Amino acid sequence: MTQTRLGAAIESNRTILSDDDPVFVLYRLSERFGLPVVLEWADWFTRELKRRRAMTPLAGIGCSPVLVSGSKAKFMNWISRGLRGGLIEFPESNGPIRWPAMAGFLGRGAVPSAVPRDRTLRS
Repeated sequence: MTQTRLGAAIESNRTILSDDDPVFVLYRLSERFGLPVVLEWADWFTRELKRRRAMTPLAGIGCSPVLVSGSKAKFMNWISRGLRGGLIEFPESNGPIRWPAMAGFLGRGAVPSAVPRDRTLRS
């Protein structure tokens, strides 16, 4: 973990996540790297991570941590190829991405169930 850059260091190629759930992995990576993704791509994205040996299980107590190796450019390339190859599709309707509520590290806190991708605050 000491060689993994923290927080907003998007130039880092290593990300440690506290859970290996496909939705959680996609959500956290999309937040970190600003990836344009939708919930429905979670299983496909996790399969790509595993197929390309970019996700490594780590030992954890009370969690299923993983080390994800890759950059924004690499993930964007995968998404582009997935879209061109018809493996993933954009949703029919436009609007905010509705992520399910997810427990935070060791069950504390939660990820909001609806996260607008444009991050616009509405009054």
